[in-house]
Amino acid sequence: MIQNIKWEATKRKEMTKGELKIQKAAGLVPAIITRRGEDSISIFVNHMDLVKRPSGNFRIELKVKGIGEPFDCFLKELQHDYVANTIIHADFQGLTVGEELDIDVPFELVGTAPGVKAGGILNTSITSCKIRTLPKNIPGTIQIDVSELQIGDSINITDVKFAAEHTLVEPLEGSIVSMIDKRKEEEETEEASEIAEPEIITEKAAE
Repeated sequence: MIQNIKWEATKRKEMTKGELKIQKAAGLVPAIITRRGEDSISIFVNHMDLVKRPSGNFRIELKVKGIGEPFDCFLKELQHDYVANTIIHADFQGLTVGEELDIDVPFELVGTAPGVKAGGILNTSITSCKIRTLPKNIPGTIQIDVSELQIGDSINITDVKFAAEHTLVEPLEGSIVSMIDKRKEEEETEEASEIAEPEIITEKAAE
Protein backbone atom coordinates (compact mmCIF):
# COMPACT_ATOMS: atom_id res chain seq x y z
CA MET A 1 0.00 0.00 0.00
CA ILE A 2 1.09 3.56 -0.70
CA GLN A 3 2.33 5.45 2.36
CA ASN A 4 0.22 8.33 3.76
CA ILE A 5 1.92 11.26 5.50
CA LYS A 6 0.93 14.67 6.91
CA TRP A 7 2.74 17.91 6.09
CA GLU A 8 2.07 21.54 6.94
CA ALA A 9 2.44 24.57 4.68
CA THR A 10 1.85 28.33 4.62
CA LYS A 11 0.33 30.47 1.87
CA ARG A 12 2.81 32.38 -0.31
CA LYS A 13 2.19 35.86 -1.66
CA GLU A 14 4.07 37.74 -4.38
CA MET A 15 7.57 38.53 -3.10
CA THR A 16 10.70 40.32 -4.14
CA LYS A 17 13.88 38.30 -4.67
CA GLY A 18 15.17 39.60 -1.35
CA GLU A 19 12.05 38.52 0.56
CA LEU A 20 12.13 35.12 -1.13
CA LYS A 21 15.79 34.70 -0.18
CA ILE A 22 14.92 35.35 3.48
CA GLN A 23 12.24 32.64 3.42
CA LYS A 24 14.60 30.15 1.82
CA ALA A 25 17.23 30.91 4.46
CA ALA A 26 14.58 30.07 7.08
CA GLY A 27 14.23 26.57 5.61
CA LEU A 28 11.16 27.15 3.45
CA VAL A 29 10.76 26.04 -0.17
CA PRO A 30 8.35 27.75 -2.59
CA ALA A 31 5.77 25.34 -3.96
CA ILE A 32 2.47 25.17 -5.80
CA ILE A 33 -0.67 23.04 -5.52
CA THR A 34 -2.47 22.42 -8.81
CA ARG A 35 -5.98 21.00 -9.02
CA ARG A 36 -7.95 20.13 -12.14
CA GLY A 37 -10.50 22.82 -12.97
CA GLU A 38 -9.42 25.10 -10.10
CA ASP A 39 -6.90 27.88 -9.51
CA SER A 40 -3.46 26.86 -8.31
CA ILE A 41 -2.31 27.81 -4.81
CA SER A 42 1.18 29.19 -4.07
CA ILE A 43 2.65 27.96 -0.78
CA PHE A 44 5.81 27.41 1.24
CA VAL A 45 6.73 23.95 2.55
CA ASN A 46 9.41 22.82 4.94
CA HIS A 47 12.70 21.94 3.22
CA MET A 48 13.44 19.11 5.65
CA ASP A 49 10.06 17.48 4.94
CA LEU A 50 11.08 17.27 1.28
CA VAL A 51 14.57 16.00 2.08
CA LYS A 52 13.24 13.26 4.40
CA ARG A 53 10.35 12.26 2.10
CA PRO A 54 9.64 8.54 1.59
CA SER A 55 11.00 6.84 -1.52
CA GLY A 56 8.62 6.14 -4.39
CA ASN A 57 5.10 7.62 -4.46
CA PHE A 58 3.29 8.62 -1.31
CA ARG A 59 0.04 10.40 -0.50
CA ILE A 60 0.12 13.69 1.41
CA GLU A 61 -2.45 15.32 3.65
CA LEU A 62 -1.21 18.88 3.21
CA LYS A 63 -2.56 21.35 5.77
CA VAL A 64 -2.15 24.95 4.59
CA LYS A 65 -2.36 27.56 7.36
CA GLY A 66 -5.40 29.79 6.85
CA ILE A 67 -7.26 27.25 4.68
CA GLY A 68 -9.83 25.04 6.42
CA GLU A 69 -9.61 21.57 4.91
CA PRO A 70 -6.25 19.92 4.17
CA PHE A 71 -5.40 19.04 0.58
CA ASP A 72 -5.22 15.42 -0.52
CA CYS A 73 -2.31 15.40 -2.95
CA PHE A 74 0.94 13.83 -4.10
CA LEU A 75 4.37 15.25 -4.88
CA LYS A 76 4.48 15.64 -8.64
CA GLU A 77 7.87 17.22 -9.25
CA LEU A 78 10.92 18.68 -7.51
CA GLN A 79 13.34 21.22 -8.92
CA HIS A 80 16.93 21.15 -7.68
CA ASP A 81 19.89 23.48 -7.59
CA TYR A 82 22.56 20.83 -8.13
CA VAL A 83 25.40 23.30 -7.54
CA ALA A 84 24.11 24.26 -4.09
CA ASN A 85 22.73 20.72 -3.53
CA THR A 86 19.32 21.96 -2.45
CA ILE A 87 15.63 21.79 -3.45
CA ILE A 88 14.37 25.08 -4.89
CA HIS A 89 10.73 24.33 -5.83
CA ALA A 90 8.05 21.67 -5.41
CA ASP A 91 4.90 20.88 -7.40
CA PHE A 92 1.95 19.15 -5.71
CA GLN A 93 -0.96 17.61 -7.60
CA GLY A 94 -4.34 17.64 -5.91
CA LEU A 95 -6.33 14.40 -5.91
CA THR A 96 -10.07 14.00 -6.47
CA VAL A 97 -11.83 10.84 -5.27
CA GLY A 98 -13.16 8.82 -8.20
CA GLU A 99 -11.17 10.79 -10.81
CA GLU A 100 -8.31 9.09 -12.66
CA LEU A 101 -4.94 10.77 -13.02
CA ASP A 102 -1.65 10.14 -14.80
CA ILE A 103 1.27 9.60 -12.44
CA ASP A 104 4.93 8.57 -12.73
CA VAL A 105 5.80 5.43 -10.80
CA PRO A 106 9.41 4.27 -10.24
CA PHE A 107 10.42 0.70 -10.98
CA GLU A 108 11.88 -1.25 -8.06
CA LEU A 109 14.21 -4.13 -8.90
CA VAL A 110 13.71 -7.10 -6.58
CA GLY A 111 15.46 -10.44 -6.30
CA THR A 112 19.04 -11.55 -6.94
CA ALA A 113 19.93 -12.05 -10.59
CA PRO A 114 21.99 -15.24 -11.18
CA GLY A 115 23.72 -13.51 -14.08
CA VAL A 116 25.53 -11.24 -11.61
CA LYS A 117 27.11 -14.27 -9.90
CA ALA A 118 28.23 -15.46 -13.35
CA GLY A 119 30.09 -12.20 -13.92
CA GLY A 120 27.35 -10.14 -15.53
CA ILE A 121 26.41 -6.50 -14.97
CA LEU A 122 22.81 -5.45 -14.30
CA ASN A 123 22.12 -2.51 -16.60
CA THR A 124 19.04 -0.35 -15.99
CA SER A 125 17.67 1.65 -18.93
CA ILE A 126 14.13 2.70 -17.90
CA THR A 127 13.68 3.69 -14.26
CA SER A 128 9.99 4.62 -14.21
CA CYS A 129 6.77 4.69 -16.19
CA LYS A 130 3.59 6.75 -16.31
CA ILE A 131 0.30 5.03 -15.52
CA ARG A 132 -3.36 6.11 -15.35
CA THR A 133 -5.25 5.11 -12.25
CA LEU A 134 -7.57 6.23 -9.44
CA PRO A 135 -6.04 7.96 -6.39
CA LYS A 136 -6.86 4.98 -4.16
CA ASN A 137 -4.85 2.69 -6.47
CA ILE A 138 -1.62 4.73 -6.75
CA PRO A 139 1.33 2.37 -6.12
CA GLY A 140 4.50 3.44 -4.32
CA THR A 141 6.61 1.50 -6.82
CA ILE A 142 6.19 -1.18 -9.47
CA GLN A 143 8.37 -4.20 -8.70
CA ILE A 144 10.46 -5.84 -11.40
CA ASP A 145 11.65 -9.35 -10.52
CA VAL A 146 15.20 -9.94 -11.78
CA SER A 147 15.71 -13.28 -10.00
CA GLU A 148 15.81 -15.22 -13.29
CA LEU A 149 18.00 -12.89 -15.35
CA GLN A 150 20.98 -14.64 -16.92
CA ILE A 151 23.71 -13.03 -19.03
CA GLY A 152 22.13 -11.82 -22.26
CA ASP A 153 18.61 -11.66 -20.81
CA SER A 154 16.50 -8.53 -20.52
CA ILE A 155 13.10 -7.41 -19.23
CA ASN A 156 11.16 -5.10 -21.53
CA ILE A 157 8.25 -2.81 -20.70
CA THR A 158 6.01 -5.18 -22.69
CA ASP A 159 6.96 -8.03 -20.32
CA VAL A 160 5.51 -6.27 -17.28
CA LYS A 161 2.08 -7.47 -16.13
CA PHE A 162 0.41 -4.32 -14.81
CA ALA A 163 -2.43 -4.57 -12.30
CA ALA A 164 -5.94 -4.40 -13.74
CA GLU A 165 -6.47 -0.95 -12.17
CA HIS A 166 -3.30 0.44 -13.81
CA THR A 167 -3.19 1.54 -17.47
CA LEU A 168 0.26 2.10 -18.94
CA VAL A 169 0.54 5.55 -20.58
CA GLU A 170 4.26 5.68 -21.42
CA PRO A 171 6.73 4.40 -22.44
CA LEU A 172 5.02 1.69 -24.47
CA GLU A 173 8.24 -0.10 -25.40
CA GLY A 174 11.90 -0.37 -24.43
CA SER A 175 14.19 -2.35 -22.13
CA ILE A 176 13.84 -1.78 -18.40
CA VAL A 177 16.82 -3.86 -17.32
CA SER A 178 19.30 -6.19 -19.01
CA MET A 179 22.17 -8.46 -17.98
CA ILE A 180 25.38 -7.54 -19.77
CA ASP A 181 28.43 -9.79 -20.08
CA LYS A 182 31.08 -7.93 -18.09
CA ARG A 183 33.98 -9.46 -20.04
CA LYS A 184 32.45 -8.56 -23.40
CA GLU A 185 31.76 -5.05 -22.16
CA GLU A 186 35.39 -4.62 -21.09
CA GLU A 187 36.67 -5.96 -24.43
CA GLU A 188 34.46 -3.55 -26.39
CA THR A 189 35.61 -0.67 -24.20
CA GLU A 190 39.27 -1.56 -24.80
CA GLU A 191 38.72 -1.83 -28.56
CA ALA A 192 36.97 1.52 -28.67
CA SER A 193 39.83 3.06 -26.69
CA GLU A 194 42.42 1.68 -29.10
CA ILE A 195 40.52 2.97 -32.14
CA ALA A 196 40.08 6.40 -30.60
CA GLU A 197 43.74 6.76 -29.62
CA PRO A 198 45.41 9.11 -32.16
CA GLU A 199 48.75 8.38 -33.73
CA ILE A 200 51.40 10.77 -32.48
CA ILE A 201 53.97 11.93 -35.05
CA THR A 202 57.02 13.79 -33.90
CA GLU A 203 58.43 16.23 -36.39
CA LYS A 204 61.79 17.90 -36.00
CA ALA A 205 61.83 21.64 -36.32
CA ALA A 206 63.61 22.94 -39.42
CA GLU A 207 67.18 23.88 -38.69
